[in-house]
Amino acid sequence: MSGKLTKYQIEEIRQRAGAATEGPWVCADTTDGAWILDQDDMIISGTCERDQDAAFIANARQDIPSLLDHITFLNEVISSCRCAECGDELGKIGQLTTE
Repeated sequence: MSGKLTKYQIEEIRQRAGAATEGPWVCADTTDGAWILDQDDMIISGTCERDQDAAFIANARQDIPSLLDHITFLNEVISSCRCAECGDELGKIGQLTTE
């Protein structure tokens, strides 16, 4: 993906995040590599060769919903902005997403 996401794309991401196993997820280092586990120590994902990849996957469970909420917040702030010179609403000009 490049450029602005559409509202539809944001909603698809939000639905995938909502359907995923509850978090938090954690990395468990073993002699076989790093495993991604849920809060009940059930395996979410098999071994990752690199600890950095495992940490990214595990943290995505919390990070993605947080980022989506932040995008929503920023869009609300942008929607409420007005031009300092004329007072017109900036509205969709500055939105972080498109229709």
